Parts: sequence; structure tokens; C-alpha cells
Amino acid sequence: MSMIKLILVAILSTACMVFSQKKADQKPNPKTAEEQKQAAAKAQALVESLKFENLTANQRRHYEVYSHVRQLRAEGKYRQKECFEPMYSPMGAYATQLHPLVQRAAQRLQLQAENLLKDGKEDSAKRVLRQQALYREMGKICEEMVAAYKSRTVSKMAASIRQYNGHAELMLNEGAKLPKREWLTEDEAELVYRIQEAGKRAARQQRIQEPPKARQQQPKR
Repeated sequence: MSMIKLILVAILSTACMVFSQKKADQKPNPKTAEEQKQAAAKAQALVESLKFENLTANQRRHYEVYSHVRQLRAEGKYRQKECFEPMYSPMGAYATQLHPLVQRAAQRLQLQAENLLKDGKEDSAKRVLRQQALYREMGKICEEMVAAYKSRTVSKMAASIRQYNGHAELMLNEGAKLPKREWLTEDEAELVYRIQEAGKRAARQQRIQEPPKARQQQPKR
């Protein structure tokens, strides 16, 4: 997910963002400025959604799985077979439930497009058919994700998840809707972790910068 990777870079190195802004100031371009504004707003919305306190209960549980896996890897105790089920079962369940939903949506949109064509509304029919094709493709991706989960193959699961995320973004851009997912990708879990760590560093820095008297007056916990 390129957006998440960009945010990780921003969290780790604010200097990069400052440099980019200076370059933009040197050569003002209204279109580029608007694109940057939209990208920044999108990135901020993603950061807000991935703050631990904003996660759903199921997403928090899934994040704890990633946290445990992170610890196992650090200790050299990670075992792929043992971790497969807790990491990927939420994706397998989601794809299983999503598959019939997107199939029905594709069928409904096909009928809608046919009716629009009968009424001579070709432009509207083309737009609906674009959405219909997106739903059909998502159905195929769901099938691949379910098959990958059943085969318990990490590489296939990772590939199908990347496909899902990329295609879900295309669908969103076309105004097509998908049910909210209650799981996180590994990149998203990493971002949750980095956001938490950045918050802790900021809090420590703020305490260090406080005047000595202000620190002494704070109630003991």
C-alpha cells in the first residue's frame, strides 16, 4: 500500500516533508498544490483511522495478534504455521462473506445498465457498467483470497490482500461501496505501532521541555 508507506516515511522523517514543501513553494503549480492537499487530507484521514483508540474492537484484537508476532520475531520464536490462523482467519472470513455480496451487486448493476440502455441513457449505462466490472473483479479476488486461506499459503494470502486493497481503492474512487473490514494488513498494523510510538516520543519530549516547577506541581500517579 503506497499510501501507508508514504505515511511511515513522514512519521520517521519530517524533514522529507519540509523539503517537499520547499520545492513546491519554489515552483507553484495550482494542480500540483491541489493534488498535494488532497493527498495530505487522505493521509491524515488514514492516520486518524489507524490510531489505536479509533480502531474497532475486532481491529484491536487483530492488532494484538500482530504485536505478538512482532515480539516472537524479535525473540527468534516466530513459527509461520502457528501464526497463520490468528493472522489470516479474519481475512478468510471476510472474503467468504463478501463474495456473494459483490456477486449480487454485479448482477443488480447489470440489470440497471440494461434498463438505462433501453431508455437511451448511454452515459449513465457506461458508468454503471464500470462499477459492475469492479464488483465482478472483486468477486474473483475474494475467490483467490479464500483459496489462499484454505491452502494456508502465506505468499498467496499476501498477494490476494494486496490485490484486494488496490482494487478496493479503485472501487472507492468510482463510488462503489464495500462493507467495513474488521482486520488490518501488516502494513496497517505497523502504522498503528509507529503512530503509538510517535505519540509516546512526543509526550516524553513535552515532559522534558516543561519548566522544572511545572513538572514538580504535577500530581503523582
